[in-house]
Parts: sequence; structure tokens; C-alpha cells
Amino acid sequence: MSSTASILKNTPATWEILVTDAGIKKEIDTKLGQIAAYLQENLDNNQPGLLNGNGGQCLYFAYLNAYQQTDAYNDAIGQLLENSFTAINDRDLNTTSFCTGISGVLWTIWFLNKEGFAELDDYFEDIMPVLETALENDSKISNFDFLHGATGLAYYLSHISQHTQPLLEAYLKNLGEKGEEDENTFKWLGQIKHGDSMRPVYNLSLSHGLASIVIVLCAMQEQMPEKEQAGRLIKKAIHYLCLQKEIPTTADDSFFPNYASTEKQERSRLGWCYGDLGTAFAFLKAGQTLNDPSMTDEAISIMLHNTKRRDIQKAFVADAGICHGAAGVAHMFNRFYQHTGREEFKETALYWLRQTLAMATFKDGIAGFKTYDGPDGWKNDSSLLDGVAGIGLALLGFVSDTEPRWDRCLLLS
Repeated sequence: MSSTASILKNTPATWEILVTDAGIKKEIDTKLGQIAAYLQENLDNNQPGLLNGNGGQCLYFAYLNAYQQTDAYNDAIGQLLENSFTAINDRDLNTTSFCTGISGVLWTIWFLNKEGFAELDDYFEDIMPVLETALENDSKISNFDFLHGATGLAYYLSHISQHTQPLLEAYLKNLGEKGEEDENTFKWLGQIKHGDSMRPVYNLSLSHGLASIVIVLCAMQEQMPEKEQAGRLIKKAIHYLCLQKEIPTTADDSFFPNYASTEKQERSRLGWCYGDLGTAFAFLKAGQTLNDPSMTDEAISIMLHNTKRRDIQKAFVADAGICHGAAGVAHMFNRFYQHTGREEFKETALYWLRQTLAMATFKDGIAGFKTYDGPDGWKNDSSLLDGVAGIGLALLGFVSDTEPRWDRCLLLS
């Protein structure tokens, strides 16, 4: 299996450029060049997956090519893909997860082909038995995690459903059987690490929980409109999310906790992975899929409240990354502004863009950026999810008129 590829230029789509200040644009252009230079110098030092390594960097180089109207980064894209397939062939990549594994690599190829960035061989048939087994095994143990389980696999398969409808139907069946459904609600009992053990929780998040399941079910409903089960589960899961909403007591509080629990819940952070922003995107996508204005109105209401959350410490924004950092927040508000045209979202997106740029303070960082890794402190990270590839993609969304549809890999478009 090889990654022989022909890299093509992309035709820009219509997307409103929010940065009009020449000084800020120059600063962003400098950062984009510094990120590209670092990534090019370290092509062999990455993980092979999508959100944690090579795939995310391919997306960065593809969108930078489009922005600069060049093909200067084609060789880098080709080498990154070759490295990923070498890892698959050598059995160094032994996970199928969407975040770090084979399904994410295949999604990268699908996306680059679909968007006109490249013409790449499709290895779906070669790897299909591996994906089928993984989907079955994850479903059996109720691992419906988006980043690392069956829901991420189903999301990839939903993009090529003409080949995979039986697998998607099996995922729906297993999700319905393993989840908890009553007359009005649907929820799924997952697990989180708690100390040295795993604790069962009803996870609400976009990264690992119910919000991601809603959006993936929407993708399946659009691919299989004749199937009623996906639509039914979407409605009931959204109703369950509504029941978890609490009116904030201050502007810094969130509507939704990280988990549904009988215990008192701390407010959730402002970010992609957990909290209100990801939940808002679940409401938005459900409303669009089911043609239900009440759901899209709820999405806008959630986002409007979160425009007021400007205290970085109280919002738990420690760094600039996509997952739970300032660039991810900026991009999500940018995307919502492009959906709605509401000035509140534009102003908030630009606020968090400024916060992102202000975080590039590390002399030994990549373009000044480092990722906060909790007890391990600050580190250099080149990935899409936590590092500079994702920061660069978010920055491009403010200065390029190419719609950043790469964020499909984060369930945002």
C-alpha cells in the first residue's frame, strides 16, 4: 500500500475575511510562515494520525497553499501521507480511532480529494475488514467515544456511505441497544478516568460524549434519510441535553456541565472539547438536519451567552490550541458568525483571535506558541488538536477567503 498522490490547487470558496487591519494581518502572515517552516523541518517527527499528527499538518499545508496561491507545500503533504501509510503497513499504527488512527488517515485522504486539494488513491477496500471489526468491537463494549471509539469510526464511514450503509445501520442498532432510551430522551453511559480507575458518567461533550453523537447521527440521517432511527435518536438526545441546561448565575458561568450527574457539577470550560460551544453546534446541526428552528434558535442563544465569557482564567483557557484554547474558541465564534451574520459573534471571534496572538510569548516555542500539558507543564506541539497546525488553520480562517471546511474533522461544518 503506497500513498502515490497528485496534489492540486484548490479553488477558494466564499468566506468573509474578518481581519482587515494591516498590522494584524502581517502578524498572522508571519506566524503562518513560522509554523510552516517548523513543520517542514520536522516532517518525520510526528504521529501518523489525523488530529494528533500527520493528517492535521496535511490540512494546514493544503489551506496554506490555497491562501498563498502556491503549490510550495505539495512535497510536504506527500511525505506526511507516505509516513502515515508506512506506519500502517509496518503495523506501527494499530488503532483505528478517528483522532489517532487509521480511520482519521483515511478521512484525510477523502477530504483532500473531495475539496480538490489532491488526487489520492483510495485504500478503503484494503482496510475495510479492519474497520468493520473495530466498529463491532467498540460497539460491543459501549465505546461510543468520538475521538477514540465507534462514533468516530461511524463518522468516517458516513462520508462514504454508498459502501458502508450496512455498517452504519449496525452502529445505529448497537447505539440504540447500548444507550438508554425512554419516551422522551436518549442518553449514553460512557466512562471517564477518575484517578487510577474509570468512572461511569453521562458525558455531554463534543469530544467524547452526547454532543458528538448527535452530530454524527445528523450526518447519518443526511446520508440515509429513509432510516427513521437516526432522526428519532437525535430528537431524544437533544431533549436530554435540554434537561441538563442550568441558567447561569453570572456571566462567567456556563449553561451546561461536562457530565450529567446527581452530584453538583462545576461549570464547564470555554472550548471545543467540553462545554457550551460544542453543545451549541450540536443544537445547530440538529436544527438544520431536522428543519427545526427551535433548535437553531437555542444554539444561537447558547452562543450569545458565551460571548460574555471573557475572563480567561474563569473560562479555563490556558493556551492557544484548538481543543481547549483561544484559537479554538476564536474559530468556533468565527464559524458561528459566518452561519448567522450576527455582529456579536464577529466581535467575539476577533477578541479571541487577539488573545490567541497574545499567547505567542515563548522564545523556544513554535512561532511563539506552546501547549499547556497540565502537570507536565508547557511543551511544543505540532498537531491539529492541541498544537500549531490547528492554531495555524484557525488563523487562516481570519485572513483567507477559502472556507475552512477542514473543521469537519471537529464536527463544526
